[in-house]
Amino acid sequence: MELSVGLVRALIPKFPLILKTTVSHSLSLSDTASQWDLGTALTVSVLRSFVANYQRGTVTREQTITTRDPGVKGPMWVSKVTLPAPEDSNILEILFKAIHGLCDGRETFTRPELSAVEAEWVGHRPGVDANTLDPDLSPEEKYNHLMDEVKSDLTVLYIHGEYGSLLDPASHRGTTHELAKMTKGRCFVIRYRLAPTYPFPAGLLDALIAYLSLLYPPPGSIHAAVTASKICFSGDSAGGGMSLAIIQVILELRRQSHDGHARVHWCGEERELPLPAGAAINSGWFDLTRSMESIQTNARYDYLPAYREPPSSHYTPDLIWPTSPPRCNFYANDDALLHPLISPVTARDWRGAPPLWFVAGEECLFDEIAFVAQQLVNQDIPLVFEYYRAMPHCFALVLPGRPSTRKCFYNWTNFLTAAITDPGSIKTNAVEITAKTLEETPLDPRTLSPRTIGEVRTRMKAAMDNVLEGHGEWLTSKL
Repeated sequence: MELSVGLVRALIPKFPLILKTTVSHSLSLSDTASQWDLGTALTVSVLRSFVANYQRGTVTREQTITTRDPGVKGPMWVSKVTLPAPEDSNILEILFKAIHGLCDGRETFTRPELSAVEAEWVGHRPGVDANTLDPDLSPEEKYNHLMDEVKSDLTVLYIHGEYGSLLDPASHRGTTHELAKMTKGRCFVIRYRLAPTYPFPAGLLDALIAYLSLLYPPPGSIHAAVTASKICFSGDSAGGGMSLAIIQVILELRRQSHDGHARVHWCGEERELPLPAGAAINSGWFDLTRSMESIQTNARYDYLPAYREPPSSHYTPDLIWPTSPPRCNFYANDDALLHPLISPVTARDWRGAPPLWFVAGEECLFDEIAFVAQQLVNQDIPLVFEYYRAMPHCFALVLPGRPSTRKCFYNWTNFLTAAITDPGSIKTNAVEITAKTLEETPLDPRTLSPRTIGEVRTRMKAAMDNVLEGHGEWLTSKL
């Protein structure tokens, strides 16, 4: 694998850590040596170090670094587009109708402006090597070339993760290209507005605009309308949580409707807001209070920080953080973290949701993922749940080429294809997959978590109260 100059420079200070990890793993001195290969051990160790270090910098610096576009090259088509801000639509009012319908009355929210949404169409480009540069063509020409290679009706609306405050479609091109290649379809990857500058529900609003733009293209769009039965949502980490939030918005609007249909005024007409064919979630972040036990008990297998405080509390102050008035969390107001569109782990009613696919490692977020999976199954939603032992958060995105990654992508793309071609074939199933051997053991999907929704909400409220008590004065002092 060719390493960029920037990556080599970043890795040079990590050489002592790399050497220590290599020796510890090779001599079986680490507690993960029997379950990981050396490459996995090195990757997790270095990622853990990077995460710890960047949370000592400023938010502005980290956003600049993680949203930088390295350019497009290799066997992929990328067509960059901008979706116009809706001019004749009640989408913002409809979104807040769903938000308030799911409130307990004590939450506050920052009302966003309607904004244009940038996005990328990503597809496979055969017949070129990894170093082939992006051709000098217009976005429409690139899109037409991309569509020439598409053999499936599948469109994946992909929402990237990382706290809702970092990363970009450019950082996920390897993942979205692989999904497009393996499904013979295409991905539509949105560049939603990032927190803390744009807190909830700005990013969710952008995702809804993107979905509606697929269903009902605004004038001047380079793509034709896509039916909902051919669209699947997919996302990792916070993007997985946002994918579920869109589904909850539609379900809540249906519950509020007199005839069970969600509708929105869009491009001058009343339109139905349908559910997608399905959603595939990779290591979803569903509890923004970080209240579950696995945050700490699974830390040895993960690069995510094991502390219970929000990641935002570990950054150096700058012009955009802390905010004024101050809050402890990047993504949303502190009093709203238990809202089901922010932390889907608190959603009580999933009836009517489309088929879903969840994958989780033995990671810090495992408990919340397992709880949501159990909630879905107990409400008779078709769900495929895959639990990879000893694997870290988003392992398939950070451990390329590993057997577990290949298996994950194979199952991921099979689900996406089945959701649009034969949704009736998707049956509820849960398996535990052993590291290295990939041996599968059946799990009971109705007993993945020992907790009730009441217990979960109690834990979350206590966790949030502890954060506010411990960090409120710190934030205020930095303003």
